[in-house]
Formats: sequence, C-alpha cells, structure tokens
Amino acid sequence: MTPDEPVNPFGIPAPFDVFGSGEIVKPTEDCPLAPWRIPGHLNLWVPVDHTDELISSFAARGPQPMRIVSSDPGTGYVVVVSGSTGSGKTSLINWCIDDLSRRVNDYLGRSSVLEGGLWEPHSGYDGVHVVTMRGFRNQDNGFSHEDGITLSVSDLNRKIAQEVLRKLVRAKVLTKETERTALSFRFVSDMYALISEELGIRDHVLMIVVPHVNWRNPKASQQFLGSCHSHAKAGIVFFLESSGSSIGQDVEVAFHQYQSTHLMHLEMGQIKADDWASFIRQRTADGGLPGKAVKIADEVISTSPEEHLYSNVRELQTFLYAISQEVIAAGQEEIDMDRLSAFALNFGPPDLGDLGY
Repeated sequence: MTPDEPVNPFGIPAPFDVFGSGEIVKPTEDCPLAPWRIPGHLNLWVPVDHTDELISSFAARGPQPMRIVSSDPGTGYVVVVSGSTGSGKTSLINWCIDDLSRRVNDYLGRSSVLEGGLWEPHSGYDGVHVVTMRGFRNQDNGFSHEDGITLSVSDLNRKIAQEVLRKLVRAKVLTKETERTALSFRFVSDMYALISEELGIRDHVLMIVVPHVNWRNPKASQQFLGSCHSHAKAGIVFFLESSGSSIGQDVEVAFHQYQSTHLMHLEMGQIKADDWASFIRQRTADGGLPGKAVKIADEVISTSPEEHLYSNVRELQTFLYAISQEVIAAGQEEIDMDRLSAFALNFGPPDLGDLGY
C-alpha cells in the first residue's frame, strides 16, 4: 500500500504470530472485535441489532467486581450469549470482557488503561486472565465444535480445565507443581477450586470463553451448562457462546435451581435495515482506522440494499470490506451508487467457516 492509497475502513486489525518476532497487527476481512487485545477496536464497535441494550444490561445486572473477587465460595459467574451464526456473539463477549476487566481493576485500584498504541497487540489487563478456547480469531486450535458429540460432558470439562491450567502456567499465575497437583484431581470441580484459591491470593480474575459446542442431545447441553455454573468459583467467570436454537430452554432447565445473581443469558437478535447506515457512518468516522479511508457517497449510505446481500453483521462487514477492496484495486477513492449496484449483482457472501464475529 502506498502512502496515498485509501485505507479500507472495514478492515479489522488483528494480531498474528510471526515466528521469532512476536505478534504483529494487520487488517483482515473479518474477525471478532476485542478491545482488551487491540484497544482501537473500541473505535470500530457499532451497536447494530440491540447490542447497546445488551451491553447496558451486562454492566448493570451481570457480574459485579465486588462479588467476583470475593473469597466466598460460588461467587463466580456464568454468562451465556446466544444467537445465530454471524450475529456478533464473539464480539459482544469480547466487549463484555473489556468492560468487566476495566471495572474489576478500578475496584481493586489497578490500572484500567492498556498502555501503548491503539493498534498494538496486548495480552489484556493487569491481573485479568482471559482464556479463549478457540483463540482470538475463534479458529480451530484443538477445541472443536464437535467436541460435544465426540466427548462426554465430563471429558470436555476436563479438556477445558487442562487448557486453563496450561495458560495460567504460561502467565506465571500457577507453578508447574500446582498444575501437576490440579491435574491429579479426580473431579474437575476440585481443579477449579484450586485455581480459584490461587487467583484469590493475588486478587486476580479469570475469564474463560467457550465457543458454541454441538451437543448430541439437549440433556448433554443442560448438563454442561450446569457444570460450568458449579465450576464458576470465586474469581472465575465463564462466557459460553451458543448458536443452538434451543439454548433458551436449555438455560432455563439447567439453571432453574440456581440464584439468578450468578448467571446471565444475553440473546442476540436480528440485524435491522437502519444498521446499514449506522455501520458505515461509524466505520468511516474520524477516530477509526488511521489513514485516508475510502469514501462512501451519501446516497449509498442512505439507500436500503437488497436483503439477500447480508443477513447478519458478519455478512454486512464482509460485503462492505469486499466492495471497498474493489474500489482500492481500481485506483478509485469513493463508493457511489453505480459501483454499489454493479458490485451487488455479482456478490455472494463467502464461506467464512468457523470465524466468529
């Protein structure tokens, strides 16, 4: 890219490991927004659907710092985020993680500001450890959506706990000896009890993100939800993502016996017609990606694209990224109605596989 070449305002900067050189950040077509990893993602967030209401609900009625860091047993939390594929579940979870991390550190008198540049990769906030079972970009790294079919609930719980222990050892929260002790326990709940004890000594918090799991039947799904609730000891918050249509009923069945103060269910909705204009205005506003962004004509922003072009926020993001790339490749600087009409005729949303957004 030359200095004068327009920037694609719909590219999402994401961290990538470079062998021997640590992490670099480069724009991608689609990946979840995670301001606790890339602070500048806060500027790219667009509250499509009714996510602004969900965020407000999470802050007001979700896990509260005073309870999370309490030494009392069972003061952890389970947050279930459900919705169709591509609806923005992973980005919402990451937003909640960033919000809760800031509030926890404010409560404990630690810094709630990530040092460094807006577009630099971070490992998160001091004293807050995030373990994502499928990595930052929600791609397969050993944790499969099919684990719920190939593994028993108890085996999957142990697999998750083993990954948590491995990450906490790498973060120097746990010693290898403590990890070996935890792995020797027969019951996974005892593993989390030991993790909780170690977190409490340091006033640290652990947030575990489990993506959607395909289950062989509703009973297994309900059993898994209940087990996560029992594993949410002091200092531990589970974020569980689900694309299943029956998750609402599963949550009700699994949690009917528990107090609502320790769990929350956030349901994504459907993208709305006016989200098109909101999305474009936010992504092209000052304070977004650095550089001179591709311009979007006012008539394009105010139009109502045909419904088949996108059905969720992921497909909206992908469509706008693709048309912007075409404009840049053509050496132009603006998307006008002629460009939009011509591009829409041949556009088909690509298969993005397991990418979460």
